[in-house]
Amino acid sequence: MKWPHSLLLITLISCRIPDIDHGFSKLPNIGEKIEYHPENPFLPVYIGMNFTAEARDIRIQNINYRFGFWQGASTLVFIQSNDPNFVSPEGLSIGTPLEKVLQLGVSNPRLDPGCAYVTELPSGWYCAFPPAPEKASYTAPIDPSSKIIFFYRRISPSDLQHLADSTR
Repeated sequence: MKWPHSLLLITLISCRIPDIDHGFSKLPNIGEKIEYHPENPFLPVYIGMNFTAEARDIRIQNINYRFGFWQGASTLVFIQSNDPNFVSPEGLSIGTPLEKVLQLGVSNPRLDPGCAYVTELPSGWYCAFPPAPEKASYTAPIDPSSKIIFFYRRISPSDLQHLADSTR
């Protein structure tokens, strides 16, 4: 079966394409103020601790990231990637098994309700594993055969609370 050219074009246009580089030569630091004026509109992203951020999809050095900016400000509070090209400072990537992560001496992943099982790496990045299949069971243990599905960094809870208090 042949696809009509117009249907193929509509499908390609509707895919969300990250803003390309926009002058980022390296990954910025959490807490950094960034003057950034993207073409794509903000997306909401849950950053934990009952907060959301205004997110942008950005591509830096051939890796897709989602940046979370504090509400109406230019402060970077969250960075996430599920790109297979992303490699953590520890050498981990998407698909790395839980067993290899635990060999780093990190704590067993904890369930972040509504998100995934997460554990902090020595570099300050978090790696996330799929949540329990029984969504209602927040006590279900992590599947030992789990593999990393994404990485993220976020602003510390105390700095986030300070930002929240300063914008009220």
